Amino acid sequence: MPSEQTFQRHEIQSARNAVGETILERHSTRAFCTGQEVPMSVIEDCFSIAQHAPSSTNIQPWKVTVASGEPLKRLSAALVTAFENKEELKIDAIPESYNHYRSELGHHVYGPNGYNIVRGDTEAMTKTLIDNFNFYNAPVVAVISIDKALNKGDVLSVGIYLQTLLLLLTEKGLGTQVSAAPTGYPDIIKRELGIDENLDILLLTSLKKLKMDNSCAIPHGKEVSSGQVNDDLPTAEALKIADGIEVLDGKGEKHTFKSIYSGAGLPRRVLVVFSCVSYTSFLAKNATPEKLQQINTEVVIIGHGDPRTVDMYRIDTGCEFPIYTDPSEELYKTLGMIRTWEEGPPNKYIPVSPFWNAWLSMKNAFWKLLEGYPVWNWGTTNQQGGEFLFVGEGDDKKVRWCHRMKNSRDHTDTDEILEVLGLNK
Repeated sequence: MPSEQTFQRHEIQSARNAVGETILERHSTRAFCTGQEVPMSVIEDCFSIAQHAPSSTNIQPWKVTVASGEPLKRLSAALVTAFENKEELKIDAIPESYNHYRSELGHHVYGPNGYNIVRGDTEAMTKTLIDNFNFYNAPVVAVISIDKALNKGDVLSVGIYLQTLLLLLTEKGLGTQVSAAPTGYPDIIKRELGIDENLDILLLTSLKKLKMDNSCAIPHGKEVSSGQVNDDLPTAEALKIADGIEVLDGKGEKHTFKSIYSGAGLPRRVLVVFSCVSYTSFLAKNATPEKLQQINTEVVIIGHGDPRTVDMYRIDTGCEFPIYTDPSEELYKTLGMIRTWEEGPPNKYIPVSPFWNAWLSMKNAFWKLLEGYPVWNWGTTNQQGGEFLFVGEGDDKKVRWCHRMKNSRDHTDTDEILEVLGLNK
């Protein structure tokens, strides 16, 4: 029978796991989704507990002003007006040696993998930046400030307090967005919210209930699914168009789609997978070329990023299959695959939370960036894939089975795809 000490160790470990999961789950929420209102009692409880955060001088130097309702609407309107009128933002510039970090992140957030804003499109960029000043339509905003007379150690204490507060809010199911941009108009914030002139405004935190239903305002520039996806076989017309679309190999050389699944020298059955790293890793381990050769079958992987990422993809997944890429994403579109931000439930090939999976992806991207790989050129972030099985001899192959993903975790179940391949018999 387990001892009391054993139970205590288990409880401690569970608590550690819970803290770790909360840290990984917290992220910048840039869209307000309608649904259940946030009870102020929940927010007040988080602020109350956060007051127990440590401070370097034991004086808890942070000052918090919470705005909602009409005061928040007036503040947002005033800030947006100032930004649209191109009033100067009073924000200290960062040292030039640090600018490349912001440039890389900016490309990731606003480039093809994020808001997909074309370089030079100032109108689209302005619309996106305005969201900083209307707080992404959040119903509650907290302004964090500190007495101007205090020192750097006290500013550090505010950072400790903020992290404590953010984790508490995350634990309660609230999304948060920490923003420094509005602090560029300190006079407006102080005037609208009655904040003392002797306080320095450090940052603002928007609080939002995470998605409760399907009516979610998607940020500017992001595309969502245009219809209900299904697993109907492609029409003859669609397949004819798809056959002529060119994909690229890792050297940047062009191949028609038809040439990679049909023709002399290819097995009778070819499974084309429009894939993600985790799914390809599963197939690489469980559907090896040796196993597939015995059943006259081949697997082909097609991504949608820069062809220079193919070698990196092969290393990350251990994949020995042929790998191609469709940077234009025309093949994805022609075969009926969609774009959606829906995540879907955990599954066998991605059992971890989306936040943990995102963390692992970013960690891997960091090291690959140092190695010189174009890690920000993976293709459109919310483009989903699928699987298509072609069967036949020579040039006479036809699609006999297919599946299109409905969300980012919706590749065919691992047991089922092995059965489709004929490896579970």
